[in-house]
Amino acid sequence: MIEVEPFRLEAGVTLLDHLCGIWSVERSLQDHASGLSGAFAGTAVFTYDDGGALRHGERGSLRWAGSTPTLATRELLWRPTGSAHSAEVCFPDGRLFHCLDLATGEDSPAHQCAPDVYWGEFVLEDQDQWRYTWHVEGPQKNLTLVTSLTRAL
Repeated sequence: MIEVEPFRLEAGVTLLDHLCGIWSVERSLQDHASGLSGAFAGTAVFTYDDGGALRHGERGSLRWAGSTPTLATRELLWRPTGSAHSAEVCFPDGRLFHCLDLATGEDSPAHQCAPDVYWGEFVLEDQDQWRYTWHVEGPQKNLTLVTSLTRAL
């Protein structure tokens, strides 16, 4: 596999401004403990709220192998920080999920959710594509979630 240099945001463009808009989402899910695999396909919408944070809402279809697809949704809140290319990614209730700094076009955040640990890998691929992977490990979890997002034109 050829490694591509991560995309860097243009000067004057914040991470939140870059993400604002509509993205198509494809996510593969692999439960290494059970051997089950799944897929999510849908849309992510990033819109500013009145406080200057970016609301991230996903809606789509989730299907685990051998099962009927079901509606799946997710919401996150991306708060600005002192750096133009970083954000605090929070759950809808305001709890911090992780910090993300994409000044170099990539970052590897972690999230402790005792007894589980989430290890992330985020990469801006180009102006209109980015991806992230979460590896989840814990006493009852062993998951890999790979998400690709493409800007809807």
